[in-house]
Amino acid sequence: MTLPAANMGAMSVRDGLAGTAAGLAAAMSIGGGALIVSIAGLFLEGAVAVEMLISGMFVAALLALLAAIFAALVERRRSRSVL
Repeated sequence: MTLPAANMGAMSVRDGLAGTAAGLAAAMSIGGGALIVSIAGLFLEGAVAVEMLISGMFVAALLALLAAIFAALVERRRSRSVL
């Protein structure tokens, strides 16, 4: 759901570099996914694979939520300093 908005944000910073931004955003998305799968593969072995997968998904969701809260706080501070 957020990927189109993230791509738009990356490409709208400098119009002349929109193609570069799109390629870099896609490469980072693919690289990040490969990194996460590699790390998950280290821990998902044996009988506890389901529990570890659910725990990993919970941690990833928690980190994403914290990043969103941090971004909102930074944006709020930035908008207050402009006024």
